[in-house]
Parts: sequence; C-alpha cells; structure tokens
Amino acid sequence: MTDENEGQKKEFDDFDSDSKIDTSLSMSMLPTVGAIKGALAEYTIFPVIATPEEREEARTSPIALTAIMTVLGFIELILLFILMKIDENVFQDNLSMLLGVIVAVFPLFLFRFKFVGDLVRYGNKLFPDNAEAGAGIVFAMIFIMTTFVFYTMIAGFGTWALLLCVPLLNICATHALVTAKKFTGEGDSFIMSLVVTVIAAILFSVIALAMTDALELKYLIATVVAVLIASLMGVLVPYIAKIRFGIEACVSGATIEMARPVIMGITFIVVMMI
Repeated sequence: MTDENEGQKKEFDDFDSDSKIDTSLSMSMLPTVGAIKGALAEYTIFPVIATPEEREEARTSPIALTAIMTVLGFIELILLFILMKIDENVFQDNLSMLLGVIVAVFPLFLFRFKFVGDLVRYGNKLFPDNAEAGAGIVFAMIFIMTTFVFYTMIAGFGTWALLLCVPLLNICATHALVTAKKFTGEGDSFIMSLVVTVIAAILFSVIALAMTDALELKYLIATVVAVLIASLMGVLVPYIAKIRFGIEACVSGATIEMARPVIMGITFIVVMMI
C-alpha cells in the first residue's frame, strides 16, 4: 500500500472513529429503562422498585425526569379534558376553582413533597440568621401559595384554561430543574431537555387549544415564553445559591418549585399584553 493510500485509510478510520464517538455521546443522553425506573422510585410516589445503580443512573441522567413528565403531561391533558366536559355538562362550570386547587396540589404529592423540602432548605441557607425562626418555611410558603393563587386565577377563566396551562407548566418546571442540574454538576442534559420541552410544550398547547376551540397565536407565543423563563430560572436559582452559600444538593429541587409561580406569572402577563 502506498503512503497516499495509507494516509487516506487513516483519515477514513479517524472519521469513522469520530462518528462512533458522536453517536455514543448522543445515545448516552437518552434515558434508559433503568434511569426511568430510578427516577420514578427516587422522585415520585409511584411504587417502583429500583436498584441503587438505577437510582444513581437517574440522578446522572436527569433527562429521564423530563421524559416522565412529558408522558404524565399527556395523561393530565386527557384527564383534564374529561373533567372539563363533565364540568361543562353536569356542573355548569362550577368546579373550575376546585380543579384549580387539585392541580396545584397534585405535583406536590406526585413528588412526595421532596422538592418542597429542598425549597425550605434553600430558604434556610439563603437566610441563615433567621433559619431557626422558620425562614425556610416562610420562604417556601411564599412560592407555594403564589402558585395556588395563580392556579385559582387561571381556573377563574374556566376549566379550559387549566387544560392549557397545567401540562405546559409541569413540563416547563421540570425543564428548569434539569437546567439547574447542569449548573450544580449533577447532570448535563440541558440541550436534550430543551428540545424535548419545546416539542412537548408546543404539542401540548396545540392539542389543548384545539380541544377548547381557542387556537390563537398569542397562546403559542406564551408557550415559547414559558420555556424561556424555565431555562432562565434553571440558571438564576443556582447562580444565587453560588453567590450566597454555595452549590448544595437542595438547589436543583428548589428550582422546580421556585420556577412554577414565576413561569405562570410572567406567561400570564404576556398573554394579557398581546
């Protein structure tokens, strides 16, 4: 074999090797069955048995949580549509406020109040001088009660508004958590999470708007804004922690609960302004 042919073969082998590396890297970002099992066992109330290895895999591959919330979002969409029809035809739209409270409480139970505990610890770290006086609890209650207020405000427009907002908010808030994990060193699935969140959020919105005959451009714009705010919160919350007390385990969990009312509030303002 001539030197020229050997050089061409080496270039081809190098290219082939790089392609395999890129493929393996992209595949490693996808959640495995073990990671999904670990995420269900680690974060949610579902009675899933997972090995310590699967739980660790879920922590290092947080995109698994995004995948789970996407599936749950579709389930929420279907259930809320059924409840909306029951409310319209049986209760004459008198159950929307009650449903607003239920959907506000649902994520707290779903995640076994795990992230609420992280929010309390984040508050205590943020205000260490008043930690013994319950600063963390007050801090957490501000965000949780604000979430409740926004949900009841949205429910005031009718059950159709909950149908649009609830799945969208949950997937966006989960994306904020995954983004925070990148900056706390717990994972590096931001890009994959962003892609999944954008696709799922727009899909949720289009389906929900089509179900409620309210397909308008302003709601789709608000959907994109919600994803952007979620990404910003995933950066901002760890950044504040890094300045005030350093990166700790509670930061990523606190991010999801802090992101909910912020996403809802800013998105609500955008819809009202358009």
